[in-house]
Amino acid sequence: IQLDGPYEAQLVAAEPLVLDPVEVTWDDKGRLFVAEMRDYPLGPPKAGDPWMSRISQLMDENGDGLMDKSIVFADNLDNVQGLLPYDGGLIATTRTQILFLKDTDGDGKADVNRPLIKGFNPRHSQLQVSAPRWGPDGCVHFNNGLDAKEIYPADAPDKVVGVPGANFKWNPKTGEITPTGGKGQYGGAFDDYGHHFYCSNRNPLMFTVMPYEVMRRNPHAGITQVHEDIAPPGADTRVFPLKITHTTADAHAGTNTACSGLGVYRGDLMPELRNNVFVPDPTGQLVTRYKIEPNGASLKATRVGERTEFFRSGDEWSRPVNFTTGPDGAIYVCDIYRRWIDHARFFPEDFVKANDMRQGEHQGRIWRIVPKGTKTLAAKHPGRYHAIPEAGWGEQPAEHKERALLFRILQKHDEGQVSKPEEISFRAKCIADHPEDEWLSKAVLSSSEYTEGRVLKAVLQSPNFTSRFSPARSATIRAFAAGAIVSGDPSDVAECLRCLELDKAELLWWKAPLLQGVIDGFAKGYNVEPKSLSAFMALPTPDLEASSRGMLDLELAEFQSIAKEIASLQSQIDTIIADSKAPLDQRLAVLPLLASRKWDAVQTVVKSLLTTAQPQELTTATVALLKKFSATSTAPLIYELLPTAGPALKRDLVPILTGNATTALALFKRMDQGEFPTAWVDVETRWRYQRGKGEMADLAKKLFGEASSDRAAVVKKYMAATTLKGDSEKGRAVFASVCITCHKHGDLGVDVGPPLSDVKVKPPEALLSDILDPNRMFEARWSAYLVETKDGRTLSGLIQNENTDAIVLAMMGGATETLPRSAIKTLKSLDRTLMPDGLEAAITPEQMSDLLAFLGGK
Repeated sequence: IQLDGPYEAQLVAAEPLVLDPVEVTWDDKGRLFVAEMRDYPLGPPKAGDPWMSRISQLMDENGDGLMDKSIVFADNLDNVQGLLPYDGGLIATTRTQILFLKDTDGDGKADVNRPLIKGFNPRHSQLQVSAPRWGPDGCVHFNNGLDAKEIYPADAPDKVVGVPGANFKWNPKTGEITPTGGKGQYGGAFDDYGHHFYCSNRNPLMFTVMPYEVMRRNPHAGITQVHEDIAPPGADTRVFPLKITHTTADAHAGTNTACSGLGVYRGDLMPELRNNVFVPDPTGQLVTRYKIEPNGASLKATRVGERTEFFRSGDEWSRPVNFTTGPDGAIYVCDIYRRWIDHARFFPEDFVKANDMRQGEHQGRIWRIVPKGTKTLAAKHPGRYHAIPEAGWGEQPAEHKERALLFRILQKHDEGQVSKPEEISFRAKCIADHPEDEWLSKAVLSSSEYTEGRVLKAVLQSPNFTSRFSPARSATIRAFAAGAIVSGDPSDVAECLRCLELDKAELLWWKAPLLQGVIDGFAKGYNVEPKSLSAFMALPTPDLEASSRGMLDLELAEFQSIAKEIASLQSQIDTIIADSKAPLDQRLAVLPLLASRKWDAVQTVVKSLLTTAQPQELTTATVALLKKFSATSTAPLIYELLPTAGPALKRDLVPILTGNATTALALFKRMDQGEFPTAWVDVETRWRYQRGKGEMADLAKKLFGEASSDRAAVVKKYMAATTLKGDSEKGRAVFASVCITCHKHGDLGVDVGPPLSDVKVKPPEALLSDILDPNRMFEARWSAYLVETKDGRTLSGLIQNENTDAIVLAMMGGATETLPRSAIKTLKSLDRTLMPDGLEAAITPEQMSDLLAFLGGK
């Protein structure tokens, strides 16, 4: 074992005393317990046999620092993984439930085995609930595992709690389960400041920037994500193992592929490591160290080590999976020690049959890392180790104190506080002083229900904020304006509308997102038809008077003045959009406002923007605008544009037709008559309709044929392409034709599917298999979903974010859409990626060799 720094690794326990260790913990008496996940990867060797995982207590009877006795505390557990001391016993996470285990008669064995939370049904054991940790709020926080959806207290099965896409916490006093945001897989920890970190296979370090309850306290804020990657994820990560061993992720060598068991060092034996985050990756036999620094309202992580790792082993069977701080101040690393660490489902079936996937199951190591020369250590504060960590806050550096104080103030949310003028001023100053800080803006918005308009007005009176345009500032204005209108507080709605009269008669950059936010808010919060705000403002006087009295704290004259200002702004918007000499940023800023009008009123200007004479950015934005209208309304214009549209525009327009069942069937019928080529339809859309029913499915099968179900045979047929000398330039054209709706390589395409930044190090054989057999194995986060909305649309994509109220769907072409769950008729996992089988229909073997050359940079 190599360590980066003046440290040494000491063996604490090994087989036969401990087998397959995945987590250790200490209770308030200083007793060491270990979770032994002996079921990994496929459960007991013989079907029907009892589960094999267990929890053991390890003891050092002679004080030499090496454990020499083991007592089985609990046996026959289903894939036990996480441990946390609680109430004289242990909380343990297993595959399908969370348990409380306790020894009440002193024999060292648990005689209490009580389920606490049920409802888990992961697809496999790498996706199960894990990482129970005390939070600073006195609750036990858990990683979702990626597959938890609906769970419930074991003693109250009727109290189901939805936790899709979210970690969650359990209140031991009340039994309440609450989503907390973020979505960790295996490994999570808190630091001294109450920051919650967690990881997933290819995301080494994620951080909950805003608590979930903060997001939910203002339901009008429209916030769907409360966490972010604070270290580079996926192909952008870099790891430096001593040896490269055979795994299913060989093609991603040199990057993180199995981040797990993340921990924060919180001891005092090695103060230089305090609050550093450590992330094991068992596929590389290593543990990476990160330093954490403030980054606006969030944090950023920087890896420590020049082309090395904090811990790395030259033993190919070494599999560090968990990092923990012990009560003696030492670091403890659990090494499950297996020949194969990948789950067996990710290996080819013939490989699994030919190899013992449990090889190493009777082995396991626990390592202690201490400063060089350190002898046996006694636990300094065994009872403090798992206590709630609040006391350390006062020792924070100044920048941590400032950020923590800010968030504590923002979390105040009773009516007596939020309406005070100084609170409004404070919130506005936070945004105006940090206009590009997205997370700070979200935090302020979440704490400002019923005061969004007043905060916004104060922000817009700050020259520091309004001095220049930026996407972040524009998004802030739009979100606050929409929130003010949807909240519906009469005086606050009035303050929001009064913002439109600041710098009267001038269409400054910030007025476009302000007006768009107002329109968004009325569309969501009020049953106003037509939805154009200018038409709403032009209501007859009696209706206007009733509206102003019942909904707005505005006098009639002031209301009419604002209406005239909006009409003036609307007129200026039309002029700016049509003016090719106007600044592009300004045209882009006002373009979304056209979505508030009827299609008949905007189709002429939309058509004028979808020409080669317009900047590409404006064309792209116009296509996004086009998607806001009904496909049945826009279809005639799309058919008019298609014959002369360039390849990029065509790729954007056709999915608008195929995304609606009615217009898709009409398009397919015209293709069947030879009016349009079938090549216009992407492979994913073909696959989706072929697997439907009725006339549409029959026509799709007739037009596009069906892909061979024997994917291995297809790969074998194309294998010769890996030996040919391909033409990279021709391969670029193939990529542009087939791949760019989901992938980005160099300057081509969009990032929707898995990133391609590591394809240059992949063997061509692996690339070929990924292209022609893309669904043989894939991470859960790349699973495609089919959504049918209540307004008749059919969408497919990846769930980029989700909570109990909405999902964010990332679709082919790069578009994203936030869909309230109330607007969804059906949501179904397709159990595959967005990349369907059957690309051989679009790529010949010769073209495949060209594509491989392009991807490989040859």
